[in-house]
Amino acid sequence: MSKASTVRRLPSFSSLFSFLLLFSATIIVFSSWLPSTAALDALDFERAAMLQEQQQHRQRAAKRFYSWEGKRYSNRDKGAMDKRKFYQWAGKRSSGDQGFDIQNEVQKRKFYQWAGKRDGVLDTSDDPMIDNRRITELHSQPVNVMRDLFKLGKVVILSLLAAL
Repeated sequence: MSKASTVRRLPSFSSLFSFLLLFSATIIVFSSWLPSTAALDALDFERAAMLQEQQQHRQRAAKRFYSWEGKRYSNRDKGAMDKRKFYQWAGKRSSGDQGFDIQNEVQKRKFYQWAGKRDGVLDTSDDPMIDNRRITELHSQPVNVMRDLFKLGKVVILSLLAAL
């Protein structure tokens, strides 16, 4: 009785080459289903355009609010006079005054809610121009994964061609 030999044979070069060829063909087929980088760049461009439109809409809304309120809209503060008038109207002498009047705070909160602001911040949650779901839909994680797989497929194909 002879003992069975447990020596393994290394795969031949032709079987290894056929496996790599089959693998690269599979990558090529699957990468053809993935969107091209031009399509992904178009998604980036569309996202940038939507963000710019969103910023312009916020600026127009702020201009309308400040012009309605009787203030002159500017990117910088025009001085303490407007602040002083506002704080006098709200029951405080100046912004540094620590006197807190609950009645005036309630009036201010009602004023901000009525004017379309929530605690002094413009509320755009119900604005149809700003649709954050569409923006996150454009730039979701699977798109980035598909882009990486496409690049990996290109690298594998180029390395196989270089090896030949």
